[in-house]
Amino acid sequence: MLTITALYAGLLGIMSIGIALMAGRLRGQTGISLGYGGNDELHLAMRRQSRTRCVGSAPAAAHS
Repeated sequence: MLTITALYAGLLGIMSIGIALMAGRLRGQTGISLGYGGNDELHLAMRRQSRTRCVGSAPAAAHS
């Protein structure tokens, strides 16, 4: 059971990092460092990233 938990925690952690990298890349392309500056694509990326914040603690929770 612990192996399966660790596997899913690892996968969720990798997905979370990927989503954060996509949002960061979009920020670099648009030059918007705070907020979303009226850019709908960046706003969507920010919402995706905020939905994965609880998933970011999954690897740490599985380890303890």
